[in-house]
Amino acid sequence: MHWLDYADHLVAPLRRSRNGSNTPIRDTPVIRDDGQVIFESGAIVDYLIRRYGNGGVCPEYGTAEYDRYSQFLHYAEGSAILPLMLRVYTARLGEGAAPLKPRIQNELQNHLGFLDRELIGREYFVGNELTGADIQLSFVAQTGLAFCGRDAFPNLTSFVDRIEARPAYKRAMERGGA
Repeated sequence: MHWLDYADHLVAPLRRSRNGSNTPIRDTPVIRDDGQVIFESGAIVDYLIRRYGNGGVCPEYGTAEYDRYSQFLHYAEGSAILPLMLRVYTARLGEGAAPLKPRIQNELQNHLGFLDRELIGREYFVGNELTGADIQLSFVAQTGLAFCGRDAFPNLTSFVDRIEARPAYKRAMERGGA
């Protein structure tokens, strides 16, 4: 997992396509590495793991652990992100969002509860070692807890605390901010 500590030496910093990258969607996360442009955070995490992971942060392909890893890697930007984004977007509607708010909050609580239960007896989502799935789910967990509070989700809260305590996470926040 040393590649996480030294990734800033291996790839160009994360840039938004508004800054001139050549991606089909304007507001998507982008990296440039070795002449390639990779966009979308899930693809970026997958690329970095395959390119620089040296067998770490990803279970062995063909195992049950890999299947769990793949599930959570994609869940982060699939089902889990939707209620978060709906909450963000409907907040701009003011009172017009009132009919939607209870359903969105219920869905958000449902996903956070699921994630909290999945962490019972585990440090991370695939076991006790950090994987790319945890990197992907960290945003969902942090944002969800900010919206719903930490008290009802003790395992998810501990997960976020572990993520935020990692030296590589702290360096990333110093370099790029939240």
